[in-house]
Amino acid sequence: MKKFYVSLYIMIQLFSFAAKAVETPPILVELFTSEGCSSCPPAEALLNELSTHKDVITLAYHVTYWDYLGWKDKFATKWGTDRQKSYARFLRSRTVYTPQMVVDGRYHEVGSKRASIAELINLRQNDKQRVTFQIKKSDDTDYQVNVLKSGFSGKLPGRVEIVAVYFIGPQETEVKAGENRGRILKHQTIAKKMEVIGDWNGKQEVTKYSLNRPDDTDIIGVALFAQTKPIGYVIGASKHIF
Repeated sequence: MKKFYVSLYIMIQLFSFAAKAVETPPILVELFTSEGCSSCPPAEALLNELSTHKDVITLAYHVTYWDYLGWKDKFATKWGTDRQKSYARFLRSRTVYTPQMVVDGRYHEVGSKRASIAELINLRQNDKQRVTFQIKKSDDTDYQVNVLKSGFSGKLPGRVEIVAVYFIGPQETEVKAGENRGRILKHQTIAKKMEVIGDWNGKQEVTKYSLNRPDDTDIIGVALFAQTKPIGYVIGASKHIF
């Protein structure tokens, strides 16, 4: 019976933030994970579920530090690992770990804790001080990104930059060694490349940026977000599928 009530509570929480999709801009949820980590598949399953919600933008960064366990994660990147280390310093975490979810650059939690993640997303959706994005296609590879100040009237929490993370997915891997040996892992929105497309000073009502789609044929979309630098609070995010 207790398990039923816990499951019901989680469903209510997930429905709660899904119902706010038309009211608030999306929340950025970043997962740090590895195919070599036996506790990561439940967190990836949750991320895959969250990726179906319009009010949540998900990114999965595969880290390199579990490769020594016997399975080299082909999606792992050094820059993704470095990004997690930067978050650890900013969030005053004593260590890096997987699976770790970071919500809007402000909170972190074990990525498999569904109720806690739902609460953090709901908490962030109560914050109306968020910039919004418009993405317009110029031609096959060029895009114009407009950052709109209309949803943000407060003081900037610091120096802000506009970040683009290009992602691939869906992907499926049959793991043949290491802690997840014999498992078939399913991935969504895997971060492959990241670039800063410019700074944002919060003065103009509309600030325009240029975005060029990478040549990588496996990249299916881009997540754009405004974040204090060098890493910190996210004050707005958007997603575009190419």
